[in-house]
Amino acid sequence: MAEVGICTTGAEHYDLELFQVASHGQKWITAVVRTRYWAITRGQISGFVRTAGLESPSWHMPDKTGFFQPVLTAHKP
Repeated sequence: MAEVGICTTGAEHYDLELFQVASHGQKWITAVVRTRYWAITRGQISGFVRTAGLESPSWHMPDKTGFFQPVLTAHKP
């Protein structure tokens, strides 16, 4: 199976199309999966957390946590 991804960017999001091509006997089968990812900043997410009623949002970076992406923690009052 082969996979090819194509991204189209927008202001706050990007659209991803993943094309999967696989041989099935003497036929080739193609499938397409589409999704949209939102490019939301840490500041925006922290604002959403505060709006939801949580306090002291804090970001923990990968070099400190060992996770691939930043981790957000916050406290319930």
